[in-house]
Amino acid sequence: MASKSIALGSGWVNTSAMTSNPSYAAYVVNLDKKDTSPFKPQSDEEEIKKDDSKDSLTKKDKKDALKKDKKKEDEKAITIDFDGISRRTFALGIPERDYWFLFAGPKGTVFIAENTPNKRGATLKKYTLKDQKAKDFITNVLGFTITPNGKHMLARVNERWKVIETTGNSGKSGKILKVKLQMKLDRIAEWEQMFEEAYRYEEDYFYDPNMHGRDWKVVYKRYAPSVPFIKHRADLTYILDQVNGELSVGHSFVRGGDFPDIERSQVGLLGADLVIDKNRWKINRIYTTESWNPGLSGPLDAPGLKIEEGYYIVGINGKEISADDNIYEYLDEQAKSKQFCTLIAKQTLKVHGKKLFYQLEVKMVCAKELG
Repeated sequence: MASKSIALGSGWVNTSAMTSNPSYAAYVVNLDKKDTSPFKPQSDEEEIKKDDSKDSLTKKDKKDALKKDKKKEDEKAITIDFDGISRRTFALGIPERDYWFLFAGPKGTVFIAENTPNKRGATLKKYTLKDQKAKDFITNVLGFTITPNGKHMLARVNERWKVIETTGNSGKSGKILKVKLQMKLDRIAEWEQMFEEAYRYEEDYFYDPNMHGRDWKVVYKRYAPSVPFIKHRADLTYILDQVNGELSVGHSFVRGGDFPDIERSQVGLLGADLVIDKNRWKINRIYTTESWNPGLSGPLDAPGLKIEEGYYIVGINGKEISADDNIYEYLDEQAKSKQFCTLIAKQTLKVHGKKLFYQLEVKMVCAKELG
């Protein structure tokens, strides 16, 4: 694959890269100058079939001949003639698109992954030299690889792994592969190895043989005693950061690693400023919805709620709350969920009659939606 419009995006630190939207084209190259063009004109004359009845070769002889031909083809060395290779580079004749990568399939075919706007994953297209067309093979592909003989494909489609035969016209009928892999790890030994390798890589490949004036062996002796006490991946990152800092060099970072999954608590927000008044939580300000900005919604500003600034929240999900309670405790883990908030009008707070309570269903938002 190659692009004629990638130049603006090649300098990623430049502002010109912000407007870069390169497209790519797919090409085929004749490596051997003796090979003919894969796009040579095809004859429209009908092929005369040979009379098999006069053929003296037996079925066994034909089978043996085919095996020999295949063996010769497999043993044939690849010849690359670099002289004039640019003149033997041919575009496949398919539209220029946002292609990601390609893989060789069975003989005469190639699979090309195309990025489709507003869709998750890539659309995998199958191109054949015989038809000279690229047809959709499978969609929503998050990754794939093809066996060396080109006959089968392992693809991740919509979070599932599938084994697909590449010789067909579509990959929809692929077999779903149930992956359940488990592995026991010695984390302590793994972290020790990572520390040793990080130290050695800097020693072997740092651009300055003098290591910016640092005695690298002294640096090792300074931090290696801490390694046996690492109990978390974050501890290793901290130590490697200290080692890296000894070099006093820019653009040298420590990142990544396998961290345990931690559940993130998202507090549901009402899109309002709350203050304490008369031992209750009072709505002091309601943030309105930005209708022109999808996603920025004001939960209390929804049509039909009839909520005004100055109302008091006296209960959430059937539990009465007062100013002594942390209201956000009742909103914990409620982002995107629907809560029943009981409010009471400001002028009737002292009455405490049940008919004056106003119960409504409000869909919370998370903090990032409120900017």
